[in-house]
Amino acid sequence: MNCIIIDDDMLSCRLIEEYIHKTEGFSLLNSFCSPQIAIKKKALFENVEILFLDVEMPGMTGFDFLKKIENPPAVIIMSSKENYAVDAFTFAVTDFLLKPVTFPRFIKAIEKAEVTVNAKLASIQTICDESLFLKKKNTLEKINYIDIYYVEAMENYAILYTESENFIVHQSMKFIENKLPNSIFRRIHRSYIANVTMVYKIDENFMVLGNQNKSMALPIGKNYKNLILNTINSL
Repeated sequence: MNCIIIDDDMLSCRLIEEYIHKTEGFSLLNSFCSPQIAIKKKALFENVEILFLDVEMPGMTGFDFLKKIENPPAVIIMSSKENYAVDAFTFAVTDFLLKPVTFPRFIKAIEKAEVTVNAKLASIQTICDESLFLKKKNTLEKINYIDIYYVEAMENYAILYTESENFIVHQSMKFIENKLPNSIFRRIHRSYIANVTMVYKIDENFMVLGNQNKSMALPIGKNYKNLILNTINSL
């Protein structure tokens, strides 16, 4: 995991650097003696999983620094004063280390940080597994896969149909098919991809999506029919 240190205490900084270097699976991207310098390198924080942050520093405290950072990584606060511990946890930090930091205490802190980082990654993955973002004018709108009824190919674009609105996508059907989870979507025709969780019935060469109150019939291509019938439970 990638780490960054912000600490004006050079001895403490060198100690944490040494601990990181000797711990397998962890790497130090950079050390800053000033939060004012670090805040100018915001792009660097996109690749950081763990931030070791001192509290008392000239010009800007560690807490002031956190207020200026959006979506901070897992934060481990460090200080020689115990009274900062309560304030630290109001910022939802992962851990608080009292200086001088021992190696066993360092290991305990990064183990907690790993849990935090992995939980965040799992949350992101869940979002990615359940939805995608579709472009609408100059914005990106999150759409749950389950809310997409079907996709229809046009001449040089495709239309994704949902219950509330439709989205034009300037991609090939093959590209869209590869993006959509095959546990939910199946290519049923050269011009159609259907959400098979919404199948109401299959009638001759048509797949009917929806229910008795609202339904839509999509053609099933002869090259796709056997594959579709083999993927559904039937007696």
